[in-house]
Amino acid sequence: MEAEIGKQRRPTERSMMLGVSVRFIVTALLFHTITISFFVI
Repeated sequence: MEAEIGKQRRPTERSMMLGVSVRFIVTALLFHTITISFFVI
């Protein structure tokens, strides 16, 4: 019951953190691939 209430109370915070982390990882991967390809070429 407590877990359910917590889920309903703060669903946006967790999703926001997840989105931020995913966006950071994607940006880092893109930057990494671009730099690697630039150095290779």
